[in-house]
Amino acid sequence: MWGTTGMYTGPGGRDPRPARLASTDGEPAAGTINGGYAPESRTITAFAKGRGVGDCGTASTWTWTGREFVLTQESAMNECWGVPPDYWPTTWRTR
Repeated sequence: MWGTTGMYTGPGGRDPRPARLASTDGEPAAGTINGGYAPESRTITAFAKGRGVGDCGTASTWTWTGREFVLTQESAMNECWGVPPDYWPTTWRTR
């Protein structure tokens, strides 16, 4: 997914609905940028780079609870200082 909103469905692809992805303030995210879905962990990820080298921006993960996707992890680097995403400060994590 790139700059899109994902959909989830019931059994057999019935009853499609948009996946609401909440941000840290509880408001719905506009969608994902450089996103993907991992079926084995039931997670949606997004990596919104602040610039091409990817040394700033926001990295988010939402996990399926059986009813909805909830934000389970987010890291952000607001300044482009050459820091790789693995070292960005965690701004949100579930217990």
